[in-house]
Amino acid sequence: MITIYMIRHFATLGNLAGRYIGRTDEPVCQKSIEAWLVQQTRDSALFAPVDGVFSSPMIRCRTTAKMIYPD
Repeated sequence: MITIYMIRHFATLGNLAGRYIGRTDEPVCQKSIEAWLVQQTRDSALFAPVDGVFSSPMIRCRTTAKMIYPD
């Protein structure tokens, strides 16, 4: 059996402003990174362990994937 998890990227400044950013390669904002670090401190098992990670080539997606699954 294969289980697939779909995770949306962390917030960008455009997301926080309510803009549709589509194909723009906007990075994850610092506020979103700080919120992630606080959450990780509280709950280190927030995301399930996985055998592999596939990501969009967008900076915000790759950054999010590397933060959640650094290895």
